Amino acid sequence: MPANIQSPVVTELDEIDPDWIDRNGHMSAVYYNFAFRPPLRDLFDHIGYDDDYRRRTGHGIFMLEWRVQYVREVLQGMALRFEGRLLDMSDKVLHYCIEMYAGPEQYLASVAEAVEIEVSLETRKPVAFEAEQVRHLKAVLAEHRKLPSAHNVSRALGIRRREDS
Repeated sequence: MPANIQSPVVTELDEIDPDWIDRNGHMSAVYYNFAFRPPLRDLFDHIGYDDDYRRRTGHGIFMLEWRVQYVREVLQGMALRFEGRLLDMSDKVLHYCIEMYAGPEQYLASVAEAVEIEVSLETRKPVAFEAEQVRHLKAVLAEHRKLPSAHNVSRALGIRRREDS
């Protein structure tokens, strides 16, 4: 596990794939999931979920929920910067988000938020994090909680209504 805690865990993508652009001239919604893969891998490596962890423990982490918010469009040729962070944890479950910033202005373009659970790869059932992993996760979480609040995480999905309508 990394000795230094990155807060947040940063990943950069020099330019989005031109094949990700749709007929509207911006990144197609389906490709946001592809764009979030490298920063998700970087976040997991940083918190100790790498190939060595899986081999050593026989555990993996399975996604329970994944939500992507589209804040502003991403256009062809734009560079992307991602900031990943832990938001919460229990003895078996992690809650995290990754914010996507785009273009020279580095505006917030999208936020991915997820909840994942620790699972035995042998029994395929949930298991508690190992003690060493808990210590590391708690240290990372403490640092990540010092960051400014992430955009609209943990909000209910639905239609926002004005008071007067």
